[in-house]
This record gives sequence, C-alpha cells and structure tokens, in this order.
Amino acid sequence: MSRPSRIAKRLLLPALLAVTFLFVQVVLAAPPQPSFTVTGPAGNECGVYTFTSTSTDPDNDIESIDWTLGGATATGSPTQATFGTPGARLITMTATDGSAGDPDAGPETVPAIPQTVSVVNAGVPTAAIGTAPANPVQPGATVTVSAAGSTDQGNGSIAKYEFDLNGDNTFETNNGTSTATTSFAAGDPASHTVRVRVTDNCGATDTAVTSVLVQNTPPTASFTFAPSPAAIGRSVTFDASGSSADTTKYEWSFDGDATFEVDGGATATTTHTFTTSGSYLVYLRVTDAEGATNITNRLVRVNAKPIASFSYAPIAPLIGEQVTFNGTTSSDPDGSITKYEWDLDGNGSYETLGATPTHTYTSAATVNVKLRVTDGDNTVSNVLERSVTIQVTRPVAGFSYAPHDPLPGQAVTLTSTSTPSASPGAPSLVATHWDFAYSPLVDFTLDGAGGSIVTSFATAGAHTVAVKVTESGGGFAIATDTIVVNAPPQASFTVAPAKPVEGREVTFASTSNDPDGPLVKQEWDLDNNDKYERLGAVTSTTKLKKGTRTVRLRVTDSKGATATTAVPVKVAAKPYKPPPDVTKTLGYARRKWGLLVVALIVRVPSKTTVRVQCKGRGCPRGKFVKRSRKKAAALRFTKFKGSLRQGATITVISSRSDSIAEYFTYKVRGNERSPLKIKRCKTPGAKKLRACPS
Repeated sequence: MSRPSRIAKRLLLPALLAVTFLFVQVVLAAPPQPSFTVTGPAGNECGVYTFTSTSTDPDNDIESIDWTLGGATATGSPTQATFGTPGARLITMTATDGSAGDPDAGPETVPAIPQTVSVVNAGVPTAAIGTAPANPVQPGATVTVSAAGSTDQGNGSIAKYEFDLNGDNTFETNNGTSTATTSFAAGDPASHTVRVRVTDNCGATDTAVTSVLVQNTPPTASFTFAPSPAAIGRSVTFDASGSSADTTKYEWSFDGDATFEVDGGATATTTHTFTTSGSYLVYLRVTDAEGATNITNRLVRVNAKPIASFSYAPIAPLIGEQVTFNGTTSSDPDGSITKYEWDLDGNGSYETLGATPTHTYTSAATVNVKLRVTDGDNTVSNVLERSVTIQVTRPVAGFSYAPHDPLPGQAVTLTSTSTPSASPGAPSLVATHWDFAYSPLVDFTLDGAGGSIVTSFATAGAHTVAVKVTESGGGFAIATDTIVVNAPPQASFTVAPAKPVEGREVTFASTSNDPDGPLVKQEWDLDNNDKYERLGAVTSTTKLKKGTRTVRLRVTDSKGATATTAVPVKVAAKPYKPPPDVTKTLGYARRKWGLLVVALIVRVPSKTTVRVQCKGRGCPRGKFVKRSRKKAAALRFTKFKGSLRQGATITVISSRSDSIAEYFTYKVRGNERSPLKIKRCKTPGAKKLRACPS
C-alpha cells in the first residue's frame, strides 16, 4: 500500500485523534532527501575520487547509502574510487531510511540525482633514461640504468617503469612504481641498446632509448722501484702492483729499447741488477684479459761508486815527523763525496774522519794506510790501501835535466844531484831509480836506474819525473820535478784572393798558432829564395808572376821552437782589357770592278797603335802604321789610296799593350757594291782570331 493510502485511512479516526496523529506521522515518516558531492584531482585528471553523501532525513534514520561508481558499487559515505583512464563515469547514489515512528511502514530507498564525472588526462609523460658509469664501460661491469628524470605534465605522475635491457623491444623488467632504476652486467664489447617505458597514472606511455658502449679500456700501467737510486751490482726490485687490477701479464725492458725482453707473466714484481752506472729508461707493458695493453716508463738512476784516492807528504816520513794525508783527490762520477774515513795506523778500524787528517808515527815501520769514502747517495767506495814507510834516516834527493824546453821526442838527460844523509855511520847512496810519469797518488814506478839517464817524451805538456835514492842505511827519499815539453808551433796561412792574378795585390794572412804559448816571430819568403825578407802576421805583394809560385811562412814560439810551411800559389795571367774603342772611316767610290779608295781615317783613344794591311790587286804599297800619344787622336792614312779589285781585303788592326787587338776587315766586292765588313779579335800571344768579347 502506498504512503498516501495509509494516510487517508488514518484520517477516518476521530478528529482530535486524527489531527494529533497526522502531526506525528508527518514528522516521523517523511522520506530521506538524498544528495552527494564529488571531489577529485585538479582538472578532473586520473586518480582517486571521493564521493560523500550529503543526504538528509526528517526522521534521521538513514540506514544505508549505496553507490554505483561507473560500473563499480560501493556502500557508505564517504567512499572512494580510482579512475585510471580518461572517460565519463556515471555516479549514482541511493539513500534508504528506517521505520522510526511508524512500525507498520518499512524502509524506503530514495535515489539521488545522478552525476557524471568526466576524467581527463591533462598531461603527457616524458621518458628520460641515463646510464652509469659513462661510456665506454668494461665488459662485465655493472651498468645502472635510471629513468628518474622522467616527468609527467600537469598534475599527473609516473605510475610504472619498464625496462628493455637486451635491445629486443621487449620490456622484460617491470619495476612498477617502486623505483626508477635497474641494473645489468655489461656483455661483450659492442654498442648495446637500452630502453625504458614509463606509464603515467592515466595510462599514457612514453619510451626513451640510449646506448651503452661496452669497450675494453686498456689497463693502466704503473710501477715503483727500490732502492732509489740504484747501485751497481745491487738488485733493484720493480713493483707493478699499482697497475690495473685486471692485468694478466707484466713485461719489462731494462735496457731502454722497449723490446720487453723480460716476461713476468702474471707476477707484478721482478728484480734487475745494473752493471754500469748511468740513467736507464725502464719500460713496463701490462696486458689485460681482453688483450689490451698499456706501456709506461720511468728513469732509473744507477749510482756509480765513489773512487777513493789520496796522497801524503812527506813521501818518506821520519819518526816523529807529522804526515799530512790528502783525500781531496777522491771523486764521485755522478755526485760528490760526503764522508772520508781513514785507518791511519793499519789496525783495520776507521777511526779518523775528514779529507786532510794528519798523523805522527813514533816508530819505524811500514804502515798500510786505508781510505774509504762515501758519496751523497750513501754509497761507499772500495777501500784504497797504500803503504807508508816511516824511516830513521833519509837522504837528500834531487836532479837536473837538459834541455830545459825539450820538444816531443827530443832526448832529455836526467842527472841526479842527490846526497846521503848526515846521520852517524856516514851512509852512502846505493841506488838511484827514476819514474818518468810519477804521481803522488800511486806508488813509485821504476822506469830507469842510474845517476844519469837519457829519456824522451812523446807528447807535449807537463811531465812529472821523480828520482828515488836509497842510502846504505836503508833510508830513501823521493824528489820530483815537472818537465814541460814544448809543443812546437803550427804554421799556416791564407791567400786572398784565393785565385790571385798577375800584377794584382795578393794578401797573405797567418793562421799559425802555438798550443802552449805565444808566437814571437812570423817571417815570409815570397820569392822562393829561402830568404825571409818580411815580418808580421800579414803581408802582401803585387809582384807575383803568372804560374805556380811557392810562398813560405816560418813561425817561432816563445821557447825558440820553429815551424815552416810552404804553399804553392797558382797565379793567373793578367787579364786583357777589351779592344780599344776605335772609329774607322774609309773613303771610297764603288765601281763595277771594285772600290776606288781615296782616304782612311781611324779615331782612337790614347796610346793606341793602328796598322793597316792590304792584300789583293790594287793595294797601295808600303807600311801603314800610326800611334796615338797621351790623348785620343784621329789617325789619317793619307797615302792609303788605290783602285782595289774585287777580292782584295783591307784590315785595320787596333791594339794597345794591355788590350785585346781588334781586326776590322773590309772585303772588296764588285758590281758597285759596298765592301763586306768583318770584325774579329785576337789576344796577345794567341795564334787565331776569335769573336770579339761583348
């Protein structure tokens, strides 16, 4: 029965009761008034939407709210639904009340006005992809792929990340929304394609792609060595463990040629011993499992041992006489000496330090004195041992020599002037020995014996000679002197010009020298008569005749030694000047039979001789020769006239003492033609005519 029918039935009751009842029933049994609100993402984008009932009921007894949310159902208020794709969703709601105040009336359900939610996707996702480490990567390395840079426009968000890690366009790795990164192990060397596909909260997708270049990077090569500097004969350890961890082979080259003669296999360390000092470029080549190599080198300095050397004075000390030892002649080939250690009493203990210690011996004996030195690299030398004899008596040693300034190879007489000591017992000299190349750094060497001896020295320079005399008591003494062998001068000179010409100046300049002193005299013989008429370092002359001439230079040094050189100088003949500039005027009339010559005038410069020769029929008789004096002149041959027949020749010869002669010939032709002119020249002394110089 409908609600209006029930109300009408009740109105039939008594009025008072009916009125009272009607008032109560209208309030308690009114139907609910359903309504609802919808809230969702801004712009109605995909996402979570909330639906809230705003229904009312006069009886306040709404018992249930029921929804249809675009195909899904829900109860209660508020409620939510997620719309993940764009589109229109119809939203309906019903409100059902109870029977409060009217037990006979059952629950009543009232629908609300439906609403349509239009879900839109305002944004588009943009995929981004990156990899680490940067290209190239080693085979087997872990590569991290990140899509964290992906974005979605508007208020959208990335809901899913999918990865294609093997380049087959299949997105086999689905990370969902948990993380935007994944990783994989790099494969064989090649360029590998990696993709990411992102899906936003509305289901839109985008893809990004990148390449991972797997490439075997050569290993790094590095090594250390110890000790540094190295020492001759001592093992040096080389350690390449600082090279790349994936190195599988280590090869070494110790002689600087990078031929890698030492194969260390997989062992990173090796040793080597250098036999000579110097700087050595040591090479290391490392190889990894892929066959890639790298090379590095380092300079290893091998320290040379210092060399101990010392002298002492006096050479034959007496008991109680102070002896000074000098170790400053010790040396280090590649550094400097920093420590001198001495065993001065021969007991094997190096108790004395310093470069020049002193010691006094209290008894006669032969003591083996030792010195060892240390360089700046803390390398100790070999021990130098020398015997020092301490004596009771000592003769007086000395000698003279002649000549005073010998030349190389020249005989030198050495004469001992030694005397025995004045000690008791009147000792006498019993032996005289000579050392021709004495050094205080080594022991006396016997080169000759006798009170007087002759020797020579092959080279110029200072030569230290020592005489050692021994007396009958056993005492000895050594005396030294330096004989300076004179280096003879060396004579030489230059000639300028290099090709001298007869009559012109030639200059001779000495380039002589003396290796060990100045030249005091330079003398010249310019005419090869063995007489040195000129002095000085430079001389000149204009008197050399043509041909090969010998010029000599003799030089003398400050010790009187001389040297002579003779140089053949080829002197060229004096060149002749060009032919004189002459002008010839031949007066003639042309005839059928030849020429009628009436005059000949030749204009010439000073000191020029002109001869006219005529050959053939009609030539005038006589000699026709004229010469100009100190000035230019016109030479007139007034008697040179005649009727010259065809074939006759007139030759005008112009010459000067220092010039080439000109032969100018007129050849007579008939038929009233002018003569043929021919110009030729001849050098003095030549037999044939030639073309004149231009």
